[in-house]
Amino acid sequence: MLNERGLARNFRMTASSELDSRHLAGYSRLYGITSWCSKSSPAPQYLEADFRKVITVTGIATQGDNVVDKWVTHYTISYGYDKQTWFNYAGGQVKLLHRLRKWRYTVIAYT
Repeated sequence: MLNERGLARNFRMTASSELDSRHLAGYSRLYGITSWCSKSSPAPQYLEADFRKVITVTGIATQGDNVVDKWVTHYTISYGYDKQTWFNYAGGQVKLLHRLRKWRYTVIAYT
């Protein structure tokens, strides 16, 4: 899910849950051999990137799984400095992604 161009690849990815050993948080990279998928979709799920320093994020990109029909349908962006207090980006605005099956491999970017 993250475009890490320009960053060392040593930032840590964690998630609220992981579907199985082929869909771990660490696989949440664009153009990967697999992807992160949550264990369940009804409850709020999260994917967290710990960059280990303050950085400026200039865009977000998502991509579906390259094997099965799984992709993000909506999300919010939050940020924080201490893993205790979180701030909603753009007032907690939800971005809706309506994707057709043929768009599974397509990267959708928001800047």
